[in-house]
Amino acid sequence: MEIRTRRLHIDSCLFCHKLFRSDGYVSEPLPTPTSGRCCLCGQNYAETQKLARKRLDFTVALKIARAMLESRDASKAYGALVDSLVSTLIPNLPNDIRDYQSRVERPEVRNVVIPRLQELLEQHKRSFGCQGTTNRRAAASEDAENVSEKKAEEPVDTMDTIFSHERMDRIKTNVDVEIWVASVVRLGVDDGLFEAELGKWTASEHLDKHRKHAREVHRKLTTP
Repeated sequence: MEIRTRRLHIDSCLFCHKLFRSDGYVSEPLPTPTSGRCCLCGQNYAETQKLARKRLDFTVALKIARAMLESRDASKAYGALVDSLVSTLIPNLPNDIRDYQSRVERPEVRNVVIPRLQELLEQHKRSFGCQGTTNRRAAASEDAENVSEKKAEEPVDTMDTIFSHERMDRIKTNVDVEIWVASVVRLGVDDGLFEAELGKWTASEHLDKHRKHAREVHRKLTTP
């Protein structure tokens, strides 16, 4: 009965259905309630539905939750979270974590989850600008700074410009690839259209060498 009840909760919440689907039980989610809060993740059902329509934000939120599930040690959880992301997304992590906090409304869940999220924020602060960071996090910190500088110089991508020749000409480095793919996912570009665009890269020497990295980044940004 306990297992069945848990599965019903998982199938009734879009967020939990994605988060726990790797436990060997997979089914189509039930119609999601439009009001109330999930007993497992504590999030407002209506807010979760809105989040699910933003593919990149939804994926990042699931990665935050999965990192907390992987380890109760804040340092290890933060390390797992950074490893699951690309440098493009790291500068915005504090905002993503705070957004997650704001969606957890169920009191008994907040009492457990909010302190864990605060620990992740503290780990982020320590990892950026702290002398004692690991090589991996120091590299991630440097990459994130490069991304922040690069993004500040870039025009905002839109559906009208994302595949333009001018936009493609600005892709020179791995950081450029990550910024572009993040925009692709954020704009909700269909996976098939993304693959079709990558297929055109074979005709360009400077783009063709980035195809593999673009696919890897896309997989990371679309896999919870």
